Order: sequence, then C-alpha cells, then structure tokens
Amino acid sequence: MSLAAFTVVFAWCSRRTGWVGSLAVAWLATLALDLALARLTVPPFAGFALVLAAAWLALRVFPVAPPSSSRQPPSWPWWDLPGRALATAALVVAVTTAADSVGPSLTGVFAPFPIATSVVAAFVLARQGTGGAVETLRGVPRGLLGFAVFCLLVAVLVEHLGTPVTFGVALAATLAVQLAWRWALARRAEPALASG
Repeated sequence: MSLAAFTVVFAWCSRRTGWVGSLAVAWLATLALDLALARLTVPPFAGFALVLAAAWLALRVFPVAPPSSSRQPPSWPWWDLPGRALATAALVVAVTTAADSVGPSLTGVFAPFPIATSVVAAFVLARQGTGGAVETLRGVPRGLLGFAVFCLLVAVLVEHLGTPVTFGVALAATLAVQLAWRWALARRAEPALASG
C-alpha cells in the first residue's frame, strides 16, 4: 500500500518540484503510512484485498502525464547505470542501517521502503521530466497485483509446504498473473488501435 502511495505522491510532486523535493515528500508520506500500517494486523486475504484496492485507487488518482516534446527515446549518459547502482547501494545501506538502529519492532516498517522505485523515479524525472516520471511510475501500481499474489501465497502456504516449494509456487503464480495481466491489457488496447 505504501508503495502505491509513494508513486502517487512522487508523480504529483514531480509536477512542481525537482527530484529532490519529490523524493523528500514521497519518502515522508511513505514512512508515515508505513508507521500507521505497522499498527494493523490483518489476515492474509484481507491484506491482499487492501493492496489491490490501494493499487486501483492509485491508478485512479495518478496525474495525467504532460505530453512529451520529443518522440525520440532519451539518450542516457554513460554514467547513468553506474549512478543508479551507486544510488541504490547507498539507499540499501541507509535503510538497513536505520532498521538496525531502531530495533526489531520497527524494522518491519523499513522493509517495504521503495528503494529501487525511488532510484528509478528520481533518475527518470531528472532526465525525462514529469511526463517520463509519471508514465514510468504508473507501471508500479499495475505491477502490485503480481507482488500481492506472491506475498499472499507465501503467507498462506509457507507453514504447510515449506520455504522452497512455497517460493516456487508463489513465483510461478506471480509470473502467470503478470503475463495474464499484460495479455488482458493488450487485448483491451486492440479495439482502440483498430478504431484509431
């Protein structure tokens, strides 16, 4: 749920602030939501439903991406990939260090922190502007369906099947769900392309 919130807050902030301001506000919103959610205990299927509702709501309140001024794909500088790797490593170290210092009761609050999403969002906003950031982040709530299926299956099956089998089943189900979701989206887009 907090990952969906992160994408929405970052996307809206990207319309007015640069990547630093967008990250700061989105991180604060994410941590506040994580702290609030950490107080809740819900059964796996209820948690699954909440995540799906959050992803659906996120997609409904996403800003419209401003039109791109260029049809050409962006050219990325040589340092982009190493920069992303270093930024991701720095965030991993910062989050794990913070989690270690707050003790086990709050460590779970840092588990869903959007490390990779933060790096991707910041780099895309810096290089492609708001339009690129909004379009990139719009994919995250769509991808939450597969992630939610994975987490649900692990929560429900791990005690009965053990870790290796559960993770294998959850991974296979996640891939199947994501492929089915892509197929459904492509089929929905076909009539629009045919009429256009």
